[in-house]
Amino acid sequence: MGTWSWTTQTGRFSAVGQPGQPAHFAVEQIGDTTFRVLPDAGFEYAPRGGGPPVAVTSVSLPDTDLASIPVFMSWFASRYGRHTPAALVHDQLVVDRMAAVERRAADDLFLEMMEELDVPPVRRAVLWSGVTFATRFSSGWIARLLTVVWLLAAIAGMAGLVAGVVTGH
Repeated sequence: MGTWSWTTQTGRFSAVGQPGQPAHFAVEQIGDTTFRVLPDAGFEYAPRGGGPPVAVTSVSLPDTDLASIPVFMSWFASRYGRHTPAALVHDQLVVDRMAAVERRAADDLFLEMMEELDVPPVRRAVLWSGVTFATRFSSGWIARLLTVVWLLAAIAGMAGLVAGVVTGH
């Protein structure tokens, strides 16, 4: 992981069809919470393990909400920021009714891209946890049930931690 810059060193993100040329990230707002990549401003990401680059253009991603961040988490991670290019690629890769294995691969690529973008480690983990939670919750009723059980256990654990700190036990 090297130094990343929005304009000069965009790492594995590049201009469409021009590996090595810095990417340009330009979107316009087309609705209250909807954006689109400008027609002449697409970019692509070349995955670390090889394979074809993923190009994000106004055609391949006609609209986006940038990053789907719940309101209660907006104090920590906003809908846009250092993670925006990764969120745009992830938005393009995740489609309705896709296979769980493909969705998990898109989530893993999201994590890889955020590392490439130098997103701070804790923020990166929280954002990745959010997309993997959505993936698990949409992967059938057993996965949904196990996710709910995990969430309840996590809440109980946090409540126990707080109670222990407050009472000194």
